[in-house]
Amino acid sequence: MSSAQRYILEQKGYFPCSIADLFARIELPYELRGGIDPSALIRGITADKPEPQSLLIVNHQTDDELRDSIKRGVTAVVAARRVEGVPCVAVESVWEFARRLTGSMYSLIGIPVVIVTCSEGKTTTKRMVNCVVSTEKNTFCQYDGRNIVLNLCSALTKIPVGTELFVREADESGKKSLLSYSKLLKPEIALVTNIAEAHLGALGSKEALIESFRGITAGMDENGIVIINQDDRDSVAAGFDKNVVSVGIYDTTADCVAGNIKEGQQGVEFDVSYEGETEHIRLSVHGEHNVYNAMMAYVVGKLEGIGTANIKKGLLSYRNSGIRQNVCSLGDTLIYADCYNASATSVGFALKCFDALPSHGRKKVAVLGDIAEIEGFEEDTYRRIAAALDATGVDVLVTCGKDSEMIHSFVTRAMAGKHTRDLKELNAYLRTLKRGGGNYLFKASRIMTLEESIQAVFPKHYAKLTGQKSGLTRTAKRALSKVKRTLMKKKRKDGV
Repeated sequence: MSSAQRYILEQKGYFPCSIADLFARIELPYELRGGIDPSALIRGITADKPEPQSLLIVNHQTDDELRDSIKRGVTAVVAARRVEGVPCVAVESVWEFARRLTGSMYSLIGIPVVIVTCSEGKTTTKRMVNCVVSTEKNTFCQYDGRNIVLNLCSALTKIPVGTELFVREADESGKKSLLSYSKLLKPEIALVTNIAEAHLGALGSKEALIESFRGITAGMDENGIVIINQDDRDSVAAGFDKNVVSVGIYDTTADCVAGNIKEGQQGVEFDVSYEGETEHIRLSVHGEHNVYNAMMAYVVGKLEGIGTANIKKGLLSYRNSGIRQNVCSLGDTLIYADCYNASATSVGFALKCFDALPSHGRKKVAVLGDIAEIEGFEEDTYRRIAAALDATGVDVLVTCGKDSEMIHSFVTRAMAGKHTRDLKELNAYLRTLKRGGGNYLFKASRIMTLEESIQAVFPKHYAKLTGQKSGLTRTAKRALSKVKRTLMKKKRKDGV
């Protein structure tokens, strides 16, 4: 743990401790392997980034990665498998270890928790909530998207002394993921921004998906509040068994309603009506979907007693970053990067937002890739995306991957089209297409890594989106230098 920052668990005397003491606290059988001493000191828990004198929970790391972690100062790894040459605390299930440890640690921390979950948009909404509440309270909110229980163990060790509210996004990919989260953290407020088809392939049916979301109330007391999107029929159908506060745009019977929505060059603005008051809200991001996110953050702010002026200030301060719903315009080319992940619902939101952006008569190009975790639901997913495309003014549809080619056959409106099998083919086509500028949307599941195409074909845009000094990779720089040398040689040969 950092000497510059004091954490709650350190103050409470939970860390540092020995391996033997830690396992005695959580009452879990274990076996020591690789010559490790049970009195070895640990100062924290981590599930991804190796930290000195920590226990590293094994998730998807390879044996070589674990050996490297030991070289970087990790005391031992907690694993359910044998790892040669690595000091190891062997347990029957790392997930059971994580659940018991999380419960033990949080029982000492005890600060109020706001959980954000949904099929699409968890990280954005979590950040908006934090922007709002942190205007008046000391909040703890990690801005990455690591949201499984294993990562929660690590997060709890980082909560500073003086924190008044823990804002956390929760993984919804498993049947009991949200139930576990709720029982461990006992949230006062839970946000469910939508229940879409993400992870539908793993859960098997829409009914099972909705049932998994109901688990978010399992650890709440009778005063617990669930904030839902009343325009999302599956969120309404879930029938959460705690106090429900609803937000809506189209269903004006919702508790919190947005109207007069206007897209501008710098973002979207709207009026929000809640508890008899109407306020004008401005956002520095685009899209109707972000109006829903902002309304939920607005309600959290009100529930947490944040002043209206600070709620509005916090919402305006929120910015997208990297490849999440981020817009970058340079010269005659605009890039809308939203390729961190995708589902049919989020693709529909992205297309609607992209279509509303000013194009100044330039062509609109939608670059869409495969959607993951929809096994058995592929045709329905791509039909929905095609229907969303039909409702836009997109001029060119470019798809990439194995299954997204289906979209072309389902689109009913005339538009130019091209399917590419991989990023190499996609990049080659985009280089021919980018002449003359245009507006480009990049949207696909994480497995497609479409941001690599932005970096390869639109390096300056990528640099601005990600905050890098240069968007050119070393390979691209070498290629550019080679081109320049060739041109200089030709000029000298021609006597220019």
